[in-house]
Amino acid sequence: MPIQIKMARVQDRLEGIRDPDEAIRILGRAWFARWGLVPLLVAAAAFGYGTYLLVQAYAGQRSWWTLLFLPAVLAVGGYFGLLAYGFAYAAVTGRRPPNAAGTNRFFERLNSNI
Repeated sequence: MPIQIKMARVQDRLEGIRDPDEAIRILGRAWFARWGLVPLLVAAAAFGYGTYLLVQAYAGQRSWWTLLFLPAVLAVGGYFGLLAYGFAYAAVTGRRPPNAAGTNRFFERLNSNI
């Protein structure tokens, strides 16, 4: 969809607003979409570097011990990938991502048995 059509939709929606909160909700989606691109690029770079390490080690260009960096690279890529997912979720649905209450309960239960 061309950008001009999207901007026309946003302008049409902004013309019909009744209160400032509604304008913030409409403009907030564009903000989330724009800032969601940065973590997505970082995640893609991390996963690309991990793939590069695998290929280089398999081809014999680097020693196999360089694969010890792979878990750290995958963790960084996963973190930024989830961050990008949260931004995309907020941009598409207009709602905040669900909170991590379930995850917190899991770790509280895990820690209580230690």
